[in-house]
Amino acid sequence: MCGRVLSSLNPRRLMQLAAAGRMRNGDRYGSSFNMCPTNYLPTIRHTSNVNAADSKKCNGEDQKEEEVRYGDPSLAEEVINEEGKPNRVLDFVKWGHQGGPFFVINARVEEMTEKPMFKGVINRSRCVVIVEGYYEWNPKKEPYCHKHKEKEYLLMAGVTFRDETVILLTRESKDDLGAIHHRMPVLLNEDLVDMWLDCEHYDFRTLLDKYVLDKSNDVWEHLNYYRIGPAVNDIKNKTEECIHSLEQHKQKLDKTGIMRFMKKPGGTAAPKDGKKEVPSDVQVAIQQDLNKEAKKEEAKPSTNTFKTSEAVNSNPTNTKSNLSSTNTRAKKIKFSDRTPLIESADDNPTQRLKRGKMNEEGQESPQAKLLS
Repeated sequence: MCGRVLSSLNPRRLMQLAAAGRMRNGDRYGSSFNMCPTNYLPTIRHTSNVNAADSKKCNGEDQKEEEVRYGDPSLAEEVINEEGKPNRVLDFVKWGHQGGPFFVINARVEEMTEKPMFKGVINRSRCVVIVEGYYEWNPKKEPYCHKHKEKEYLLMAGVTFRDETVILLTRESKDDLGAIHHRMPVLLNEDLVDMWLDCEHYDFRTLLDKYVLDKSNDVWEHLNYYRIGPAVNDIKNKTEECIHSLEQHKQKLDKTGIMRFMKKPGGTAAPKDGKKEVPSDVQVAIQQDLNKEAKKEEAKPSTNTFKTSEAVNSNPTNTKSNLSSTNTRAKKIKFSDRTPLIESADDNPTQRLKRGKMNEEGQESPQAKLLS
């Protein structure tokens, strides 16, 4: 299945590559490295097909809402190419056809003669879509870009409908392409374009059996495909980043992405061969600072000043439960507002007076006597 294509060439360059005598609806086209259904594809049509569509518009047939124009407004009028073939017209047609409840973007070429949706177009309005390449995803959802090894464009077989929409034809994948996806676009050689467009003299089934699906049509042997980064997964991304290889994507991450934080300060990536690294001077200095901070924390005195908890901690014969209960009691004494039951080692008369163990005359209070 072909659901994404790339066409970044400008309309006049496309007209030259298509060898078209004229171009229409050039203001519909917006070049993009990531074209998807509902976008306008550069399409080569036969003059008779285009004239029939124009006559229907003049008669008020098949009228629809005015579409949004993405391209150059100066290309709204037809452009003539005297060096092109007069029977070829470069048009820009919306990708995808609403066939009843289904929105169709591709069709299996082996089944088109049996489907009612296509019987009225396979011998009346065939076309050729000219693009730079297309994208496909393997079973692991990894994207690949397919382009011609020598040329800057590919020619894909398609059909147009009365509502000025186009769908692409697909076939079984050939050779190594099947490892990525079991379907691929029907690609045409340059010498088959005029035959494909001429619906009056060449039957659809005959073309398929004798030319298009024949071994002599070896366009797929000239395909170059390679793994690309995930940028193409976002249909909003129309930039050249979509065709960057996976290696280019990784290099970009090393410079601007999160991978730059995974590298050591020297700027070189961490080795993947399992060998032990020699730390840099910066890493050694950082580690030394961390060790100094850790020693300072260990050297700090304990905040627990109670004799009871110190005695418990120094006595290894105490059980775990005794240790827990004694520490809990010490904690209660430390934060209690009542008269403490335990005296510290540096008690003096002033502290004893404040704690209620002595009266103002310096004599021991009755409460202290009861406690003792």
